[in-house]
Amino acid sequence: MKRIIEQIQAWHLMPLIRRVILTAVIAGCLGCGSNDGDTLIAPTSEGKNILGCRVNQQVWNSTSSITPGYGTFGRFWKGQLIVFAVHEEVFGKGRDEVIQMNCDSITGTGRYVIDSAEFVDKMVDVTYTAPRGVHELTITALDTAKGIVAGTFSFNAGNASGDSVHITEGRFDFTY
Repeated sequence: MKRIIEQIQAWHLMPLIRRVILTAVIAGCLGCGSNDGDTLIAPTSEGKNILGCRVNQQVWNSTSSITPGYGTFGRFWKGQLIVFAVHEEVFGKGRDEVIQMNCDSITGTGRYVIDSAEFVDKMVDVTYTAPRGVHELTITALDTAKGIVAGTFSFNAGNASGDSVHITEGRFDFTY
């Protein structure tokens, strides 16, 4: 009889054990696809309002900001592209970084000189500035009917102390 009671109790516990295992698996996967992994966002041209790159070989994907009016966006108007991308981890590592770029005279897809570019580490209040007119970005998609601009970029930037950051494999996709 005792053995039958043990089997019945074990049988009743199985759904609970399954729920616990399923919850653990789901919780473990919640981080999949997060901006803090080793995977750079894929290049797109769908107006997703995203930017990704490598900063000193580390993956840097833009995030949405919890601060109103402070987030990732691109603006294209009369041939001028302005990019502002945020990587914020308020509850993670405490990162608060920004990439800003400006490029004038864009007429369609193709390669263009970056007029100004910066990488800002707001946690330590350090700004790295790229030399003007040295680096390029490539517009891979410009759809004026849908208001979409997408492309790739890279630049090197330095600060007043002589330190530098290397921005590589950059890609962006914005609506404007």
